[in-house]
Amino acid sequence: MIQGTGSHAGKSFLVTALCRIFLNRGLEVAPFKAQNMALNSAAVTGGEIGRAQALQAAAARIDPDVRMNPLLLKPCGDRKSQAVLLGKPAGTFSIRALDSKKPVWFRRIRAAYESLARENQMMVIEGAGSPAEINLRKSDYANMRVAAMADAAVILVGDIDRGGVFAALYGSYELLRPRERARILGFVINKFRGDPALLESGIRFLRRKTGKPVLGVIPYDLDLKLPEEDSLALDRTEFPPVRIGGRLALGLVRFPRIANFTDYDPFRAEPDVVLRDVFSAGDLDGLAAVILPGSKNVFEDIEFLRSRGLAGALEKNRAVRVVGICGGYQILGRRLDDPVGVESGRPAESTGLGILPVNTRFHADKIVRPVRWTHRPSRSAIRGYEIHHGRIFSNNGEPRRPMFHGAAGVTEGTRSADGRVWGTLTHGVFDSDKFRAAFLNELRAANGLPRRPAGRFDVEPAIDRAARLVESHLDVGAILRALGKSS
Repeated sequence: MIQGTGSHAGKSFLVTALCRIFLNRGLEVAPFKAQNMALNSAAVTGGEIGRAQALQAAAARIDPDVRMNPLLLKPCGDRKSQAVLLGKPAGTFSIRALDSKKPVWFRRIRAAYESLARENQMMVIEGAGSPAEINLRKSDYANMRVAAMADAAVILVGDIDRGGVFAALYGSYELLRPRERARILGFVINKFRGDPALLESGIRFLRRKTGKPVLGVIPYDLDLKLPEEDSLALDRTEFPPVRIGGRLALGLVRFPRIANFTDYDPFRAEPDVVLRDVFSAGDLDGLAAVILPGSKNVFEDIEFLRSRGLAGALEKNRAVRVVGICGGYQILGRRLDDPVGVESGRPAESTGLGILPVNTRFHADKIVRPVRWTHRPSRSAIRGYEIHHGRIFSNNGEPRRPMFHGAAGVTEGTRSADGRVWGTLTHGVFDSDKFRAAFLNELRAANGLPRRPAGRFDVEPAIDRAARLVESHLDVGAILRALGKSS
């Protein structure tokens, strides 16, 4: 089991890499995370799980499964989360209500783990946050309770790029109970830049004080492009200036309740595309297009757009193309109604930005499904997924211009009459290299830039790169020997 000194220490990254490493060594391996809190989710057979577990399943070259992440919490307010249990929504709960539910849900978590473990030779488990949050110990069903349930050896990882890694590792270790410390196999220092010799005194200190080794020091690979799950990763992204020698500038609106921001990742495969966060109307200057991503609470995010002057600017700035995905699409419509309180736990209604002729009504039952579409103008095949409670319908019969076409005359998405604005409920549309190239070449033409062929967006090379990086800097043999596996 990989646990961390805090969020974004590298747990998901290490689990992904280890799944591929163990697979390459001939082991049948599967990932597992008992409880995940994330707004980036993936549609799989049976429902939805955290995107990190879907990526880890890809690293293990197995189909993603709801048992890999039996409890997914999706925050929809500062003190409320939607709970997704074994792929299906179980309701929206306050923090206290969630804590009261966890002991009951843990029986189902255990059953999911045991079922998955019986089918595999190796399980690689990911913790959540930190196991040393002593104020949350009674309600922590994601770390040491899971390690005990699975009788797992634990590797504790810390992020040296944030500073204070030895204090974080040693402090976390000391705050554990004695029986929990006994599970610690060793430590990993992640995201290191510089000469490893500089760490030797700290590594010796850890060994002397804890009796546990540092199993690896993983370099910080800035060119590693694995999809991120935690929105903390967005906060740490460095965005270059908008205009750099004829490159195309795209913006991402940073909703407070942003969800599934990985729809943006494929653009990182394009060498002439510059990416920029959008927080206010002034951030639109110089952009060729702006994307409104998914949202876990569209009502709060609409108010964010209005408070920052973005609502009017998105409609009036004719030089900027606007794309809405899932929640972003709903926000671009005329009206949104949530009579049963799906989004925030209480009934709500609001006018949208009114740019597209659609309305949204939220239902208690959630649509979670993979989808396939065709974008006829570019003859692109789209393979993506939908995860939403909101149902789109036309505004008083006003005709819609669909973005995509499916089988049996089914259509999806809406575009404006001039094509400047469009929206879709489908996540992953830009994963299609052909569609992404058509979208970008239209922007390039409008901005006086030459056409370019599509970049190649594929996570497999990134997974292999992560596995090579970790294997070359981590004592994998020691891990396998401790688990009774051949090294």
